[in-house]
Amino acid sequence: MKTDVEVRRTERVLLKVPIKVHGVDPEGKAFSENTHTLVINRHGARIAARVLLRPGDEIKVTNSYSNRTFPFRVVCRVGKSLGEGPEWGVECLEPEANVWGIQFPQKKKAPGEDQSISALLECTQCASRELVEVLQGQYQTLITEFSLRRNCPKCGTTTAWQFSFVDDGWEEPSFPAQAAPTVQGSESTSDLAPQSLATAPTGAPLPTTTPHPAPVKTERKERRRVKRVTLKLPVRIRLQDGQQDVTRTENFSKPGACVISKLALYENARVLLTMGYTGGGGDLEAPARVVWQKPMEGTQLTIYGVDFESKR
Repeated sequence: MKTDVEVRRTERVLLKVPIKVHGVDPEGKAFSENTHTLVINRHGARIAARVLLRPGDEIKVTNSYSNRTFPFRVVCRVGKSLGEGPEWGVECLEPEANVWGIQFPQKKKAPGEDQSISALLECTQCASRELVEVLQGQYQTLITEFSLRRNCPKCGTTTAWQFSFVDDGWEEPSFPAQAAPTVQGSESTSDLAPQSLATAPTGAPLPTTTPHPAPVKTERKERRRVKRVTLKLPVRIRLQDGQQDVTRTENFSKPGACVISKLALYENARVLLTMGYTGGGGDLEAPARVVWQKPMEGTQLTIYGVDFESKR
């Protein structure tokens, strides 16, 4: 059986796109369900669907934003859902089709070796969206000037591109407001996280993550939707007991970030994050707290939502 890494030929994006799924169920009855994606790449997606699908089934998927319909094949049912209800891995039967209205770069390196920065950007003139690999200097321009001038294939000229806000389907628990860390030297006027990426001084006391604390009964936190930008930035997650993992963020919001890691963390665990990790000695760290977690089916990885914490 092919693994997720082998099947996925382009970068993945945690993104909620409204779709309509059409097909024929196992009893031969036609169905149509309004639903959404949870994860997308150029060639496929993970979708939520309550209708019973079977691996190998051919279905039609309509992108509700563009109202365009494409043929898909069901690859598998995902055992551990990221959201609520059944989820399915599907692949598009038209490999060159741009189903999601986003241009994806081809994956060039093996997982764990690629420490580049990728961001979902949007042309300010035509609203075209592209997952762009950016250099460090270009990234600094984005977080300080909030735009980057680059060629737009649709406009046929150089235009200004900005971070594209997305809905990845996650809801943040509502906690008392924390001051987001800021980039040293940044004079940003925006309060969203991409320009809030850096941090507590190097050498700050390591947060305690083990042993696990005794469960505490608390009232259920109110959930809130937040604006996010897709920003795949190298990050090191460091724990008190010496464990660490170098990975990449998936997206940022005002209160925090989403990361995928091999570390086993529990909710409310405190960690130190080094955003834009280079491996050098001068990297700064930001204290953060795990607010939710979702295991990734078929891997040893977990998706974590973390909130930045105020410096003490």
